[in-house]
Amino acid sequence: MPGSSLWLVPPPHSHLHHALQDLITLHIPSLFPSPAPLPFNPHLTLTSEVFSSHPHPQTWLDNLVLPPPETLARLTVSIRDALVGSPLFRKLAMACSKNRELCGLVARCRVAGVEGVEEGEADEWVIARFGPHCSLMYSEVPVDEVEAKLHEVGEKVQYAKGRYPDSKAASGGEIWLVPTYKAIEDWKPIAIRHLPEMKWEWLT
Repeated sequence: MPGSSLWLVPPPHSHLHHALQDLITLHIPSLFPSPAPLPFNPHLTLTSEVFSSHPHPQTWLDNLVLPPPETLARLTVSIRDALVGSPLFRKLAMACSKNRELCGLVARCRVAGVEGVEEGEADEWVIARFGPHCSLMYSEVPVDEVEAKLHEVGEKVQYAKGRYPDSKAASGGEIWLVPTYKAIEDWKPIAIRHLPEMKWEWLT
C-alpha cells in the first residue's frame, strides 16, 4: 500500500459527519460549480506517505500502536473557522485545533506508517508541518475566488449545521487506511479501526 494515508473520521452516523458530508457534496459545490469540486469523505488526515508490505491491511491497522485509552479519552477534535489554501487538497477547509493528544496520535501514526521515520523526527514534523483541518473542497478554483466567497461559505456551514441539530458534538471516531495513491473516486477505506474513546466538537 504505497502512498496511502491514515484518516481520522467522525462517527459515520453522527449529525456532525452528516453536516460535513452535505457541505462537501452539496453546499460547497453550489458555490463553485465550475470546475466541479471532487467528492470525498469527511476526515482529518493524520499522515500521508504510509507504506506497509503487510499482506492484510486490517491486521496492520489493528496492530498499530496507539496512545493508551486514557489518553484517547482526552482527545477532542475541535473544528474551528474556514480557511483557504493554495494546494488542491487544502483549497477550502475547516481548521482544527492542534492539541497535545491529537499531535501525539499523529506522531504515533507517522512512526508506525512512514518508512524510516523515527520518534524524534515524527515529533519535529508534527511541530513544523502538521496543520490539522477537515477539508471541504478539492478544486483547482483560484484562491482569490474562494476567498471572495468566504462569507457565503460561512452561511453554508451554518445552514448545514442547522439541518442537523446535534452536529455541535460527537463521541467516538474511526481511523481509516485509505489508498490515496489511487484516483480520488477510489479513495475508500481498506481498513478501519474504531476509537470509541475520542470526541469531536464544532466551535463555529
